[in-house]
Parts: sequence; C-alpha cells; structure tokens
Amino acid sequence: MKLRNKKIITLFTFFILIIVLTTYFLPSLLKNKRNVTITPEPRLNQNYKGNYNITLSVNKESLNLPKELPLIEIESTNPLDENYAINIANKLGFANRPQKIDDVFDGITFFWKNDNSTLFIYSKTRKIKYNQNSFLNNINKQLSDEEILNIAKEFVIQNKILDKDSFQADTLIPIKSDSTTEGFKETTKKEADLYQVNIKSKAIGYSIVNPNSVEPDSYIRIKKDGTIYSFQITVNPSFKESITKYKVKNYEEIEKSLNQAVLIEIRNNNYLLLSELPTDFIKEIKVDKIEIAYLSESTKETILYPIFKMSGKAILKNSQEETLATLYISAISNNP
Repeated sequence: MKLRNKKIITLFTFFILIIVLTTYFLPSLLKNKRNVTITPEPRLNQNYKGNYNITLSVNKESLNLPKELPLIEIESTNPLDENYAINIANKLGFANRPQKIDDVFDGITFFWKNDNSTLFIYSKTRKIKYNQNSFLNNINKQLSDEEILNIAKEFVIQNKILDKDSFQADTLIPIKSDSTTEGFKETTKKEADLYQVNIKSKAIGYSIVNPNSVEPDSYIRIKKDGTIYSFQITVNPSFKESITKYKVKNYEEIEKSLNQAVLIEIRNNNYLLLSELPTDFIKEIKVDKIEIAYLSESTKETILYPIFKMSGKAILKNSQEETLATLYISAISNNP
C-alpha cells in the first residue's frame, strides 16, 4: 500500500513539474527564439591581397544615419515592351518602325538607324544604348559642371527614360578619344572631347552600387555645345521594401568593424586592377566620407543590401600621387 502511495505521489509531482514548465518557462523560451534575428550579410570579395591601415576622419556629429533600414526586394523585372521602345525612339527622332533581333541573353532587341545616329533597346536586360556618328563640333560653350549635370538630368526626365526619383546625375568625368583603344579615356576638362555624366540608380532615396566597381553602367556623354552625343542607361526594375527593418551600425560600430571593409577601387587618372597590385602597394586609407548605398550583388539576385560606401584617400608605397579609394562595408548592425 505504501509503495502504491509513493508511486502516486511521484506521478503527481511529475505532472505538477510539467505544468510549471509549460506555464512559465516554455513561453519564455519561444519568445527568445522568436527574437533571434539572422543578420543578412552581402557577399563582398576582397580582391586586393595586401594589408593596410584604415583611419576614420569623418566627424561623428556630421554623420546623420538612420536607426533602421529595410532590405530592398526586386519586385518585377519584366522585359521592356515594344510600345515603350517605340515611344523612346520617337522622342529621340526615330520615326520608322524598329528592326528586331532575338538574342538569348538580351532578349528581343529593338534597333533603329538613320544618317546621324543609332539606337538599341534590349528588352530582357532593360538597357538602352544611343550613339551619334560623330562627336566633333566647333562650339565650346564653356559649360560649368553644374550646367552639364543638369543637362544630363533633364535629358533623362524629358525623354521619360527614368522616373525623376529613381536616379541621380552623380559624377562628371571629362573624356577624350584614345587611338590605342579606339575608345575614350579620362582627361582634364580643358582637353576633353566630351563630358561623361555617370547616372546612378536609386532605391528609397539611396544609390544602388555593384560589388565590382563604383563606376555605374549608366552614363550620358555630352558634347561641348551641350547636346547629347551618346548614352547607355539601364531601366530600373520595380522595387519594394522588406517588411523587416534592421538596425544600422552607429559610428562606434563602424569604427570597430573597419577591418571588415572591402576595398572596391583605387584610382588616380586610371583605374588600377586590385588583384594585380603588389601586397605592399597600399600603406593606408584615410576615410573622409561615409554614405549609405544599396548593393546589387548580381543581375540574378533579387535582394539589395544596405551598405556603407566609404570614400577617402589611399597612401601608396613610394608615391606622393593623390589616389582616391572606395570601400564597402555592411551597414547592418550585429548588435541586438
């Protein structure tokens, strides 16, 4: 009888223990599990194999960062249709119907040509390329940098190539023809044949960059008289913000994570291939500007990640030449 009572007491104690665990501890465990957030990280490869110091000379008080940012999801990448292509062509002075070329990579390509210029619109890759036959002209209007940037911006808006809030006329680079490459190379404004304005796509107000170069794949080349010589523009897909927002690194977190920054580019008058530079080529990079951008890792990715684009000057071994440097680092904080 005593043994039976002992078993009953043991079972009763066991059930009480289960009730206590279920009532008090299980909800807490589930809550903690729900609060665990996986930090999304962009994939950035360090092509330069050497070591160098990074110093931060950005004023903390001037760095106005948001507390949270979403990821950007690419909602739609539908091919450009023929009506859109014809509308753009008409605005650029092509009145006839397009010729069509079907390509595996570019999809249907709409093509126009007249005595003065050519136009290609690639439906699948959503690119537009326009080129005049000659950039030579005898009129130099001595345009200011601001005037040139405004010409590029107004050209895109007036011809309805991109929505005004989906791009920015970013940088101005004077270029001249290069007989060795049959292309163009960077030069001074005085020696320039053309002015190249680089166009950057934007999502929720921030520039979109790629992991390989700070050079955008969209640009407009303007003659010295202010008319358009050529352009190449990628039409943005539809974007939407992710439901979840992520905490953004503050100044102190950026400073502590500088060793994770990936060097994207250094340049003086020319671009330098990072993978071919000696490992002791760069001594130090002094970062004097930090801005938020969204990283588009590849054309196959559907997510854009917030990053910090850090700009500054690179100090090179045995060289006094001023060299600009650009680095990327994830903007998402790992701290809860």
